[in-house]
Amino acid sequence: MPSSSPVTPISSNTRCGTTSEERAHHLIEWLRSGEKLTSATAAEVFGVSRRTITRDIAYLRNALSLDIEFDASLNSYVLASEHTALPFLAFPSLAPILLNAETEPGLGGADPSKQIHVRYSAVAIQAFLARGGNLTNGTANADGTLDAYFPPYKLDEFMSYVLSRGHHIEVLEPFDFRHRVHMEIRRMLSIYEGKDGRCA
Repeated sequence: MPSSSPVTPISSNTRCGTTSEERAHHLIEWLRSGEKLTSATAAEVFGVSRRTITRDIAYLRNALSLDIEFDASLNSYVLASEHTALPFLAFPSLAPILLNAETEPGLGGADPSKQIHVRYSAVAIQAFLARGGNLTNGTANADGTLDAYFPPYKLDEFMSYVLSRGHHIEVLEPFDFRHRVHMEIRRMLSIYEGKDGRCA
């Protein structure tokens, strides 16, 4: 006899005890999977109320700038446009700070020497706060910038995330990853500059 459990991309070991940040991460992956997503189904999966899921969806829309619609023909929430940076969550938000990073080195038992230390520009922080975001995990620097420390995994995807933020994010450490970013930017620049250094 087939199971009555909803078909979702969420593994069984994440179906309870999730925080709002963890639910946000899983909901984004759920949306990306194309599987049917309703507030009732998500509430059952995460063991929370439908009202909580509605608040989670509102957070994804407002704080993380995700274009989420409810498609009545599918009876499902859907991503209304392509979000190519979703492996590290949506830009132009600061979602990675909220879901993947710490604002002090070594928190969570991580080795500070292996963490990726980045700095967000004051403009990026101001834009994030203006969209209703908050910095519950830390406070900005005196100049309005914000430092964050990421675990050292999925570096290729993280490279894409860093490049997508342009001059609004700077990799400070470790040096070898900073150098990787630097060399990729130089390769990109070489495409657009002519031999005389002007735009080709």
